[in-house]
Amino acid sequence: MSVYRYDLARFAPKTRLTPQGFLRAPAYFTRVGVFTYRRADGTEIRELRPEEEVFKEDSLATLRGAPVVELHPKDGMVTPNNAKLLSIGWSSEQVSRQDTLVAGEVTIMDAASINKVRNKELSEISLGYTCSVDPTPGEHPIHGRYDQIQRGIRYNHIALGPSDWGRAGAEVSIRLDSQAIAIEGDTGVSSDHISLPRVDTKDESMPVKIRIGGVEYEVSEQAAQAIASATERRDSAAAELKSALEALQGRFDAQTQELKTTKEALAEASDPKRFDAAVSDRVALEQTARLVLGPDAELPSGSRAIHEAVLRHDNKDLDLSDKSDEYVKARFDHLVETRPEPKPGAARGDHRQLVLDQADRVDADKSRQKMIQESAQAWQKPLTVHRA
Repeated sequence: MSVYRYDLARFAPKTRLTPQGFLRAPAYFTRVGVFTYRRADGTEIRELRPEEEVFKEDSLATLRGAPVVELHPKDGMVTPNNAKLLSIGWSSEQVSRQDTLVAGEVTIMDAASINKVRNKELSEISLGYTCSVDPTPGEHPIHGRYDQIQRGIRYNHIALGPSDWGRAGAEVSIRLDSQAIAIEGDTGVSSDHISLPRVDTKDESMPVKIRIGGVEYEVSEQAAQAIASATERRDSAAAELKSALEALQGRFDAQTQELKTTKEALAEASDPKRFDAAVSDRVALEQTARLVLGPDAELPSGSRAIHEAVLRHDNKDLDLSDKSDEYVKARFDHLVETRPEPKPGAARGDHRQLVLDQADRVDADKSRQKMIQESAQAWQKPLTVHRA
């Protein structure tokens, strides 16, 4: 049969604040012995908590990280449904045996509960746990007579309460000194209560040394915590600002490079020698094309389009869609060079001389002006600007 039990203990003497401002207190949670529990009908029963059960590892494991609450929950247990409402802290992972006691630490997060501990309104610890009961009575050589034995102890929570909270039966006090834990009183009669002498829970933390701008200061732990928090926020804001500036610098450098590249391309395209050469090549191309297409032929604007028009003059079904510009130009040059000479006396293959001889059939000035106009309009188009 599984039953529910409470045990009580008192805080150990020293408390301290964590860097987050939480209160951390060493504590003795429970001990080996015979505990007296009061039944609902008012009768009492004495239960042995033997050493092999109290210090069993799987039992102690349930105390590690257990929730801390004020008083015991009305429903008896802390569950996922009420933990957020009830929990004011937790126990440490360091739970260990000290003589006949189970020792550890509790961390209290809630500000109101921290003040109650400091004002001694909360001074005792009570464990809420379940266990199985072995109904075998007996006599313990140290702790005396018992009616039954607790087995399979599983802790649920650690509750904080006032002094003498839930006291039952005769008092057994525990005296803490630098040498050992001594039990006073009638050791033949135990209770569900472990009481340590009243302790001062005033914060006894030492001043903390911090360094600001190369100068060392001594401040309280709370002040050090506030300064550390402010420093962390400052560093976080500085990191975010640095990241934003680097992103802006990256965009600026990219646009600067793009502008440089555009200017270089514009300067190259605007070079008078290069421009004159391009115009001359265009005039020569148009004159050559008209030798095949006729002096009054309307020529397309692009060089490749002119090449294709000349090649299709004698072969209208010629498909050049999948051919490169180099292929089309090479085929055009071959056609022009192998075409029968239109004028007696012209040297075969002297294409440039042929063009000059036919200059009277084409208005070269008109072609030159057309080329100049098209080039000027092309470079007057606005540059592309990438915006962030």
